[in-house]
Amino acid sequence: MSNACPRCGAALSERQFGIIHLDGCNECGGIWFDAGELHRIAHDTRVGLMDVERAFRPAVSPEGGEGTMNCPKCGGSLSPYVFPHTPDVTVDACSQCRGIWLDEDELRRIADRIASQNRQTLPVRSREEMQREQARNVTGFLLSAPCPSCKTTNPAKSLVCWACGAPLKARSTLRFCPRCDNPLHEMSFQKTPAKVDACRQCAGIWFEEGELPVFLRFGRETVETIQMSLTKGRVPIQFEYARIARCPGCSHDMQAQPFGNSEFMMDKCPHCESVWLDAGELLALYDVAHYSASGGN
Repeated sequence: MSNACPRCGAALSERQFGIIHLDGCNECGGIWFDAGELHRIAHDTRVGLMDVERAFRPAVSPEGGEGTMNCPKCGGSLSPYVFPHTPDVTVDACSQCRGIWLDEDELRRIADRIASQNRQTLPVRSREEMQREQARNVTGFLLSAPCPSCKTTNPAKSLVCWACGAPLKARSTLRFCPRCDNPLHEMSFQKTPAKVDACRQCAGIWFEEGELPVFLRFGRETVETIQMSLTKGRVPIQFEYARIARCPGCSHDMQAQPFGNSEFMMDKCPHCESVWLDAGELLALYDVAHYSASGGN
């Protein structure tokens, strides 16, 4: 990585937004997004695109800037690219590593277009769902977690300790069960080194992108042991109305999707690709996956 601004050549500086680290230029105000980062941050309710825009305010107005621009990550040439949803904004993209460079003001124009589209497609929330969202927000601020450095208590949703400034571990970021809204707990199991986020109240289990295929390779006995440890002695929760499953990672609405070509339906986030399985579904999904892999034998 050259770490040089492709527009003016100044050194790029790194800043953190949520769980994403971005490189930006404090001279011309441009920002570099690695592959997938722009999409993730555009759909992260905890981070606003304009917060990113304001973080890299130009010290001077860029002059010139014409000619070949090189990718700050892999050194390849950047080429003009237009997103279908923002045809009036031409960005610079790398065909090799698929990163994107946005000049000053281009991010604002993309943010304005996304905000306009969201206003047009925003689903109507029921009174129960609005009250539920308010309760989740209040709980998120009331619950606390200790700083691993100075042990000072911080709100569980904090990313940085207010006392010593140390970054808080990613796992201290509060995550809610998409089904019953209780905080998820990181759990480990004797027969596997893997750790997952599970709900002790409703016995559901959440897999971040890429975690579920790993679990499905452990073997039926291990998967059965994990499911039994989660569901033993728990009575299934009955809700008064059909609840929207909110993704614990990015807070977007999860959608019921089939597993592969099977009829097994699971809740999956269309943005961060995480998966939620209700109580008892882990073993059922394991059987479906291995039945398909064996060709139905």
